[in-house]
Amino acid sequence: MFVIEQSNRRFEIAGLAILSLQLMLFIFGLPPFQVGIWYQTEPTLVALYVLAIANVVWLGFGYFKRYLYIERPHRLWLCLLAWVGWQWLATLFALTPWRSWFGPVEIGEGAGWYTAVLLCSLLCSAFWANKKHRQLIFFVAAAAI
Repeated sequence: MFVIEQSNRRFEIAGLAILSLQLMLFIFGLPPFQVGIWYQTEPTLVALYVLAIANVVWLGFGYFKRYLYIERPHRLWLCLLAWVGWQWLATLFALTPWRSWFGPVEIGEGAGWYTAVLLCSLLCSAFWANKKHRQLIFFVAAAAI
């Protein structure tokens, strides 16, 4: 959805650093690894949301400085965006919105988790067109496992 048009090297390195940290954190939250001290603990969730905020700042800065542009979104992006929108609506109308935002993903809650996953995938899409960046993404994901 986002594509890097023309940017300086420091901007790209900052984005790759944020993406690498997010991938390292998300691998621990995926279903095969949902055990131990990492899954759904306060430090992990705080790190997840701090990285999501850094992600929003990076994407917004890149868009307004014209380093990034938005191309036609793929249907899968729109489906993921619709799912996150549904999670936000469910959180707003939940009896305990706080629990619904931070809730466990397995029972359909956890709108914060889904929002962070959407932001991570948007950041990943910006680097996916470049072969070197794609190899780095695969390397970080494999190293996290």
